Amino acid sequence: MRRPEFREYSLPADRTVKTLTAIGILVVAIVFLLTVLFRPASGVAEFTASIASILLIVVFAVTYLYSPKRIVLEEDKIIIERVLGKVEIPYTDIREVSLVSRPKMLRLFGSGGLFGYFGLFNFEGETVHVYTKRLKDLVLIKASKTYLIAPDNPDEFMKSLKYKLRNSGQK
Repeated sequence: MRRPEFREYSLPADRTVKTLTAIGILVVAIVFLLTVLFRPASGVAEFTASIASILLIVVFAVTYLYSPKRIVLEEDKIIIERVLGKVEIPYTDIREVSLVSRPKMLRLFGSGGLFGYFGLFNFEGETVHVYTKRLKDLVLIKASKTYLIAPDNPDEFMKSLKYKLRNSGQK
């Protein structure tokens, strides 16, 4: 259980993320079943189908493991929790925070909807680290790196974050 000075925010998924994730799960399940149930006659074809299935499952699993789960405002930093690991943004590194209603982004490396939007994206000519499950009402954080996140209540999040920044000697 977290202490009261911690604030937790979920990352609600938009319809696109829910749809792409459901389709992804269905495709992986179908490919796996087809590989298991209908083995090709030749050894080379069977090997190729098996390798393709394994690669698809690995990519799917890795995408899930790096997907963002929630955001926590701690005493001295923001933590973006993922299934595997976390990203920490110390308040002392934060130079600017603002709301972005509907950013236009270009994915450079990462997920464009499967389990969320995360990875490196180009936003207004700058490379940003994105950790979100929706594409509206995002919070832009400029620190040693630039981040776009989408907590469940961005206005409350901004208010809490600005309070934490003031108390840590920031803006």
